[in-house]
Amino acid sequence: NEVMRRVRSVPAGQASRQGERLALIEWLLQQAQTESWIYGEALAQSEDYLQLSGQTLGGRRVMQRVLRAMGNLSAEVKLLESTTGDNEADAFREMGLGVIKSRLGLWAAAEQQLQSAAKLAPTDARTHGTLAEFYRSRRRSAQALAAAKRAQQTLGSVQDPSERSLVVRTIVGCLLAVGEFKDAQRL
Repeated sequence: NEVMRRVRSVPAGQASRQGERLALIEWLLQQAQTESWIYGEALAQSEDYLQLSGQTLGGRRVMQRVLRAMGNLSAEVKLLESTTGDNEADAFREMGLGVIKSRLGLWAAAEQQLQSAAKLAPTDARTHGTLAEFYRSRRRSAQALAAAKRAQQTLGSVQDPSERSLVVRTIVGCLLAVGEFKDAQRL
C-alpha cells in the first residue's frame, strides 16, 4: 500500500535523509487521521528522526507532535520532563507541560508554565502564541492580544511551516476576538 511504499522510500538510519523523513512523518500524521494504525508508523519514523538528530530539540519537537497526535499523554509528559538544557529547551518543556495542564483544566499551573516559557524564550513566537491561545481560550482578550502581538513581532523565529501556521492562526484568532479585522486581514 501507499503507506508502506513511502516508508520504504526513506530507509531507517540514514541521517542524510532527515528532511525526507520529516516530510514523511507529516504525511503519515495526515493519513493517520483516517487510519489509526498509521500512527505506529509515524511513531517509528519519529523515533528514528529523534535518534538521528542526536536527541536535539528539533527532534524532540517532532516526537512531541507525533505523541500529541496519538493522544499518548504519558509518553509526551515523559519526553517533556526529560528535556533539559538551555533556555530554549527549558521553554519547550515548560510550554509543553503548560499545554498539557491546560488540557487537563489545571488553569493556574498551566498559566504559570506558559508564562515561564515565554520568559525563557522571549524571541520565540511559539511560546507567545501558545500563551495567547491559552488566554484566548480562557476569554481573557486583553492578555491574549498582548501575547499575540509579541508572537507576531517574533514570528520570524519559527521556520517550520506547520508550527508557523499554528502561530499565525492564533494571532489571527486573537485579533478577530477583539475586532481588529484589518490587522487580521494583513496576516
